[in-house]
Amino acid sequence: MYTTRDEPKLYPEARGVLEALKQKGVPMALASRTPTPDVARAFLRKLDLASGVFISQQLIPASSGFDHNSAQKDLRHFPAIQKETGIPYNKMLFYDDEDKNVHRVSKLGVTSVLVSTREGVSVNTLREGLQAYNEQAG
Repeated sequence: MYTTRDEPKLYPEARGVLEALKQKGVPMALASRTPTPDVARAFLRKLDLASGVFISQQLIPASSGFDHNSAQKDLRHFPAIQKETGIPYNKMLFYDDEDKNVHRVSKLGVTSVLVSTREGVSVNTLREGLQAYNEQAG
């Protein structure tokens, strides 16, 4: 289990992707199911991502670790993001490293992309998501 004393690291291309999207004025939200929201907030501060990057941060506590029945993204995170931002589901693009989340969130009408845990969000996964979004928007 991580603590606030640990030093987080981003995937190699993640900061560049986030900065490019921010520069273009693309609204971004963060959704995480975590047993330790305080640690997640500390990590965001350490990574200089705590403010000014995400228009919504949904750090919802998992009831007991990373169980798949608590704080499901389709039931808690995305309705909260939609309510807070006013952005309709069909205008959202979602990246996640859990296939179950990608499948469930896509049922809301959100374009959803599975991210490799080896690569993280990279220029390639950004491109893949944008292509899927354009195809879904038809």
